[in-house]
Amino acid sequence: MFGIRGGGGIGDLVHSLSTDYELAIVAHKGMCPIRGKRYGSVWQSGKVNLNTMFHPTEKPVDLVKRLMQSFSDDNNIILDSYLGGGTTAVAAKQLHRRYIGIEISQKYCDIAKQRLKQEVLI
Repeated sequence: MFGIRGGGGIGDLVHSLSTDYELAIVAHKGMCPIRGKRYGSVWQSGKVNLNTMFHPTEKPVDLVKRLMQSFSDDNNIILDSYLGGGTTAVAAKQLHRRYIGIEISQKYCDIAKQRLKQEVLI
């Protein structure tokens, strides 16, 4: 578990807690050596442009890709149990990972499906 800086804290627009990071939980079956550089427990990240967001709590694709590159290899399976707009699936596709996404909202399932139809430009 580690933090991602760049958020505005949690809460609503009137009452917000003072944290300026979000926690990310990475789970792996068995031993998982970190690939590449060790970034520490808090990572800096920009925000997704409000005009191009697919989901209100969307994370940047580059941030999710960095997570995947640090903790997985080609053809590994990535599970996102809160798929939202599909950012994790998009990152997995770009990095040649298999993915499973779970989402209860049909609206966001449709958005994720549409994003995955787009050609990957790497």
